[in-house]
Amino acid sequence: MSTTNFDRIVEGDSHAELLAHGGMYHDLFKFQTNAIGFAPQASPDFHDQAQDVRAMDQGRHERDQVNTTSRQEKRVRIVTKVVRDTRYATFQMAALAVPRDERKAVWCGQKDVPLRRLAAIRAAANGQDDRQAMAKKKALVTGILGQDGAYLAKRLLEGGYEVYGAARRSSSWNSWRLRDLGVEQHIKFEYFELLEYENMRRLIDRLRPDEVYNLAAQSFVASSFEQPLYTADADAMGVLRLLEVCRGIDTGIRFYQASSSEMYGGVSPAALNENTPFHPRSPYAVAKTFGHHATVNYRESYGMHASAGILFNHESPLRGREFVTRKITSVLAEMKAGAPTTLQLGNLEAKRDWGFAGDYVEAIHLMVRADKADDYVVATGQICSVRDFVIAAAAALGFELDWSGSGVDEKAHDRKTGKLIVEISPEFFRPAEVHTLLGDASKARRELGWAPKVDFEGLVTMMARADYDRAMSGKQLM
Repeated sequence: MSTTNFDRIVEGDSHAELLAHGGMYHDLFKFQTNAIGFAPQASPDFHDQAQDVRAMDQGRHERDQVNTTSRQEKRVRIVTKVVRDTRYATFQMAALAVPRDERKAVWCGQKDVPLRRLAAIRAAANGQDDRQAMAKKKALVTGILGQDGAYLAKRLLEGGYEVYGAARRSSSWNSWRLRDLGVEQHIKFEYFELLEYENMRRLIDRLRPDEVYNLAAQSFVASSFEQPLYTADADAMGVLRLLEVCRGIDTGIRFYQASSSEMYGGVSPAALNENTPFHPRSPYAVAKTFGHHATVNYRESYGMHASAGILFNHESPLRGREFVTRKITSVLAEMKAGAPTTLQLGNLEAKRDWGFAGDYVEAIHLMVRADKADDYVVATGQICSVRDFVIAAAAALGFELDWSGSGVDEKAHDRKTGKLIVEISPEFFRPAEVHTLLGDASKARRELGWAPKVDFEGLVTMMARADYDRAMSGKQLM
């Protein structure tokens, strides 16, 4: 059966042909397995049963007076056996006992047919439109309590998704980011652990999501030097576990892996793209590199729609205070509000490509919804130093900095009041520093149509003012 005929039947233009065409199920099974490239794993009597249906449709068994209903029921039984016995393919079927004009039966078994298309077909059979079908799409977001998880959840909910948020069970469960965006009450929470294969398998098997976004990780670079084994287990093996679970349950699940610009390791001051070799310089970066390559391997080996986003530094008012950008804006905001504190930093000359997290989750979603899975760098193409970030944040809050000294003795005072604002502490220098990270997102711009909307100055001002408003309203800066 040709791809054209298959598509015509799937789209429902000829359901009479779907029910009457001799041996259609048998031919479709062969088409499926040839397209995927693996030998059938069905039970031994499958082909005999399929040929029996073929003969039945061709009139060879007319003497048995088999009625139309029994023939249809037998087809359904055979297809069910294929679903149960075939280990690697994903078969989707809706057999609807309604008149032809309401789409009497629908088959969707081609591996590359997206689940959105199946949802639309099923919705049409029930008198729904495509938008109603899309509203039933399920997305599982791991790391839902983090910055990216919150922004991604908001975007998916706005797109009509049913969002399941996965996070570790903890006595300090904190969903403040989701509350801040006003989406917490719309998310269905699930306990999830990157170190537990069976926990993952049971969750995926129960939910059967259309899309899985793996944002969960031990994501603090400095901590990875103190906890290298845990970082490797969560950020490397955790990705592999999740990929293997998805492969075993449904290879049609669309998978996103949050890779990191830290994988490059500052190999070059030039802009880095998808073809630049990796040179990880922290346990975190090493683990992320493993997870990235595992994602590529599962895409190439098993035909999974698995994409990896190599996101350069992306920040927001929802960033955790353990990250240098949010540390800068929160401490400066507290100082502006009258708190007696000082901003302590390490390497002021480290340069990064900083963007807005809200823009970057848009790129993540575009990757998952693209027809073809691939890897994409997501970056602004603008590079600034930690010193630049401090100066911009201070200016947004009304500080004018005067710098003096050098190295660990360097300090910055407020020109108006003489107050000490910034001082250097050796505690915050990394064992292996990545000096420069600049991204080239040309591929994402070209193929996904993505572009950042918030520039560096806008990002820093947004973060500084948000922290100042929190401080002045008496809210705890999380």
